Amino acid sequence: MRIFKIAIAFGVAALVSACATRGMHGASPSENAQATEYGNYLSARFAASQHDLKDAAEYYRASARANPTNPQLLGLAFFFATSSGDIEAAGQLADKVVAITPDDRAGRLTLAVVALKHRDYAGARKIIGLSAKGPFSSLTVSLIDGWAAAGLGDKAAAKADFASLRAQDGADAMGLFHLALLSDFLGETETADVSYRTVMKGGAAPRVIDAYGRFLERNGRVDDANKLYAKFVGESGMTQIAQAGLARIKAGTKPDALISRPEAGAAEALFGIASALTDQGSADVSILYLRLALYLRPDLDLGAVLLADRLEGLQKYEDAIAVYRGIEKSSAYYRLARVEIALDQARLNKNDAAIADLKSLTAADPTNLEAWTALGDTYRSSEKFKEAVAPAPTVIVELALAKPGCAALTLIGVPGGTLSNVYTPLAFVIVLPPLKLTVAPAKPVAVSSLTICPVMVPAVPPVVPPPPEEPDVPPLLPPPELEVEVRTKF
Repeated sequence: MRIFKIAIAFGVAALVSACATRGMHGASPSENAQATEYGNYLSARFAASQHDLKDAAEYYRASARANPTNPQLLGLAFFFATSSGDIEAAGQLADKVVAITPDDRAGRLTLAVVALKHRDYAGARKIIGLSAKGPFSSLTVSLIDGWAAAGLGDKAAAKADFASLRAQDGADAMGLFHLALLSDFLGETETADVSYRTVMKGGAAPRVIDAYGRFLERNGRVDDANKLYAKFVGESGMTQIAQAGLARIKAGTKPDALISRPEAGAAEALFGIASALTDQGSADVSILYLRLALYLRPDLDLGAVLLADRLEGLQKYEDAIAVYRGIEKSSAYYRLARVEIALDQARLNKNDAAIADLKSLTAADPTNLEAWTALGDTYRSSEKFKEAVAPAPTVIVELALAKPGCAALTLIGVPGGTLSNVYTPLAFVIVLPPLKLTVAPAKPVAVSSLTICPVMVPAVPPVVPPPPEEPDVPPLLPPPELEVEVRTKF
């Protein structure tokens, strides 16, 4: 497949070169224009095959300008303009798309989003109402129309839109969540509380926790908010939201509601749909929805994280880095974004830049386990085993006890990686309480991750002979003692 793509690339280059050469040797203006048009089209197709969204948008737009009545070219130019994040240009192209295909779903959605951005709620309702109907589009239409209706003050229409989702297969939870957000937005406190708690019974999610926690804080229920955040602070995906909430409570500050404007509600809807499109084949559609969501609400940081993740899945690491860099330092996801930037730099073989960024992160926050882990992994992938030594005598690890089963201490720069098969003798002791693990390695090691079994561990694990070609990490004499404090979460 890669050879085929390279062949296309050389074929495109040869065609463009041939066209240019012909133009230099007396071709007519119309022939030159045709050659340029054909070159733009081939370049657009190649860029699209490489998921190079920006270049695909540019070349398809050039092709569409030369063929303004070609619906396929207009549709592709519009799609890639939207997916690359140029929503204003996409809106102009969408106007041309719906002029040819009046009920085009993506075109209508983009025009409605542009109208919402400019707070033309009546226009948004009119535009989205002309979209072609279908199971998936009905979900989108109901959510966009509902928030546009809320912008017009039409509570009944908004509630009816969201309530209709509860009858759609698989859309019940989303409909109930948006009913909760709408009630919160409208100041209907009791209805919002009941709706939030009903959504929570179906399973917690970061946006639900964020919305309900903010609701509790703003309505003077600080103890309830504190309990909510404390419950989820140790769960993957919830930590950032819970930590931010607990920090606000400690500081005595009240947050804004998750949805303070109708267009923010529409952005939440688009984000929710995109997050449900998890298969690789839906990546391009997910990216389109996330671009529209971020156009409506640039501070939707979890949406930015998801967009960057989708781009990483397409191996567009430079594009992902650009998205991560847009996350502000005040965001709950800033630390995560900085670590992911470094990881993407390492994927681009920019290991020195990645290491420099990660060292800066660990220096600023020695408790940032994600940064330490990424730093160790980057050293290891760069075969810099000596540098993978833990640079500080104490590493604090915050995670849950395994329930059931357990993992063990993961070591960087030591073949094998876990206590069950490390190639160097270790002596360790577990002390309760507080739970601590003291490791006295025969070689310097760095902590990558840690989970402790809630059972007794042997005082000395079995010694396994070293394998051939063990990394050459010179021992330190006497060996340092590495103390790892484990803050347990249940």
